[in-house]
Amino acid sequence: MRSLVNGMLYALLFSPAYVIAYSFKSHMEGGAYLFMVVLGVVSNGMLVTSANRFYTFLVHESARGYVDTAIVKGLNASYMWNVPDGLPRRAILRPAGASRGHVFHHIYENARYLYIPAVKQQASFLITGLVIIEMALNIQGHLCYELMQNILYRDYEVVAGIVIAIFLVVKATEVMVDIWFIRESRRYENANA
Repeated sequence: MRSLVNGMLYALLFSPAYVIAYSFKSHMEGGAYLFMVVLGVVSNGMLVTSANRFYTFLVHESARGYVDTAIVKGLNASYMWNVPDGLPRRAILRPAGASRGHVFHHIYENARYLYIPAVKQQASFLITGLVIIEMALNIQGHLCYELMQNILYRDYEVVAGIVIAIFLVVKATEVMVDIWFIRESRRYENANA
């Protein structure tokens, strides 16, 4: 049973958005915006790619010299659950807050800092996933359908407006992530001063 559930989860995470969309097409109405956003985030391997990238940052940070120094100086370093020098189980949901006093807290904070610029890519992936879902489900009256209809009828002013709106959403996300990264950078600079 466990293997079956794992197989279904892997199929869901690695399958393209349109495959998942077709399986839910008969149960979905055109106004389910939340469903489309969640489907765009979970599908197309976006979630798996993000998790794998963050895991790579964690592994890289755990091999750095400050981790060895912290362990030698006596910081808790056991990764067993609910033992005196280990991690509490609540660290799964709140890794930064629940792991204070453990070497994982520092590894997580540094990996999170390195991962912040990668969040900029997620905006464009999300919009791409939504476009694929709208096309697969033939949802009319939304972004992609309107774009295609206006291209077909050669209403280029509306097409330019939609493309500019998509561009502005992606760029606004990038600007917000850059501001977040600058604030985090200043926090680290102030800690070292």
